[in-house]
Amino acid sequence: MQLIGKPIILLLICSCIVVVGNTTAIDTDYESMSSASGEIVDISPDDSKRIAGIVDFCVAQTILDPVDKVDYLLKSLKADPKAEIPLRQLLFFFRQPGLLRHGLQKLRDIAIEHPTALTINLSVLVLSPPEDRDKAITVAERCVRSNNSTKLSDSQWPVFANIIEALARLYRQAGAFARGDQLFDEVLYNVEDKAPEELIASVALFYADASKKSTKSDYYRKKKKRYFKIVEAATFDPTDRKELAKRSAFYEQMGYFDTAETLLLRRMLQQPMDMPLRIMLVNLYFRQRKYYLATMVWQSVIRDFHAQPIIYLNLGRIAWQAGLIQVAYNAFQHFLNAGFAPRDAGYLPALVMLEHNLPEQALRFLEQLPVTTTTLRLRASALGRKGRYHDALALMVEAIKKNKKNGVDFGKHDRLFGLYLLFLAEKCKDRDAVVCAGNYLLKNQNNFADDSEMANAIGYTFAVVNYRLKQAEDLVTAALSKAPDNAEYLDTMAWILFKKNDFIGAEKYIKKALTHAGCYPHAVIADHAGDIFSAVGKCDKALKYRRLALQVYSDEIDRTKLEAKISCAVNKLMKEK
Repeated sequence: MQLIGKPIILLLICSCIVVVGNTTAIDTDYESMSSASGEIVDISPDDSKRIAGIVDFCVAQTILDPVDKVDYLLKSLKADPKAEIPLRQLLFFFRQPGLLRHGLQKLRDIAIEHPTALTINLSVLVLSPPEDRDKAITVAERCVRSNNSTKLSDSQWPVFANIIEALARLYRQAGAFARGDQLFDEVLYNVEDKAPEELIASVALFYADASKKSTKSDYYRKKKKRYFKIVEAATFDPTDRKELAKRSAFYEQMGYFDTAETLLLRRMLQQPMDMPLRIMLVNLYFRQRKYYLATMVWQSVIRDFHAQPIIYLNLGRIAWQAGLIQVAYNAFQHFLNAGFAPRDAGYLPALVMLEHNLPEQALRFLEQLPVTTTTLRLRASALGRKGRYHDALALMVEAIKKNKKNGVDFGKHDRLFGLYLLFLAEKCKDRDAVVCAGNYLLKNQNNFADDSEMANAIGYTFAVVNYRLKQAEDLVTAALSKAPDNAEYLDTMAWILFKKNDFIGAEKYIKKALTHAGCYPHAVIADHAGDIFSAVGKCDKALKYRRLALQVYSDEIDRTKLEAKISCAVNKLMKEK
């Protein structure tokens, strides 16, 4: 038997024993009861229901089957909707999804039957799953309309306010601004002085959102200002950090970032050595993506206070967001030198090390972390920086297998993963590796159907190893339909056609690629132009672009092969002369 409070339940059971002692009275619908003196005492219908609820609650404590126990607790709650203990026990049992599905509809029925029962209605609103949320909103709306907000007691206001806050948030999520506006006009008019500040703030945020997203922006903007002024006029103690943080957060959410910043800065002028105030300012800047300012304030915390290792860790994270790689690197070194295990810092220091061009150090760091898809990919990146392409590709393949084992597939957010996979496969000059990478990407093609860069990368890589050229052509055709003047896409199409021995078609596309690439095209485009012009018998043009490829040299070009092709072209031209 699971009890919330044994002493309370024992007391209730004792009370029920006294009541149950007169079984006739209970069986006659609780209309009367014998007193000690023998005279008949009338019991009101409300008291009768309450007694029935206590009996059902006590019976529920003796039931072992969870479903039956929930049913009896619901029966108790229905008889006495103001009873807190059965509702709390129900909320405990409803943590189990099966029991929640079983009892939620019955709980909603009780809330509909007793709309003034604030706690039950709030529970229905909070417990309802997203797909059933509209029904819960309807129940909650009936509740707030049934409770006269001008007559709420002090103990009722907090729960009433929680329902309003939840509704305001849900209206914003659903964009149901007209519905929310109508409700707030009905239940909040002329009671703003009694309502908790949190309630007024939540409604102000509702109107702030409505003024941005609704066509009636001017109308909602006026409402926003009205509720904002009520909150702004409410007194608060700026020396109380909780109240200061709450007010600052409200200003920020309303879009008044400068007001929130000024509020914190004024307080800092009065208490310059208050570290929590500076941290609040850091968080404000960070949420606004003002990472440089956040870094500067965080550095002042380290300068003026005894810096714990965790402060250096946070500085490193913020500095990395700000692009201050050296600051981030030094901060992470401080954290790690304090004796903390690398896993306490996560993998972010490795990113900083890679951006700091320290692949060997990043590799040593990553090898101390648990093997995950992310750490495998970062280790592959570090190995790629060191030119160990085969080892890097092996780790990328291992990451793919690990993803599959965990039932995860990469999506649009992992497009760089796919591009790097192709890059490594091409660098390894291993046809099997290219085919493996390309097939993996094509299997997940639906995840980047609109990604022209990815389509071009797959098409080009297939062309490099002379694999699935028709499919490669289709991919690049789709990419060109969205970016017809892209020199790289045009070059890829030219190279695919070259591989298909369609030299005339290849020449047409390489000319377009050169036109859009400018005077100094990428070395790969120039090299391809040399091969294509050579294939159509234009040796002078072939020599021109091969020399240009050497001039604008890239590490993607095999210099030895390029020099050999130049020498061959020169010899051929000399013979023709």
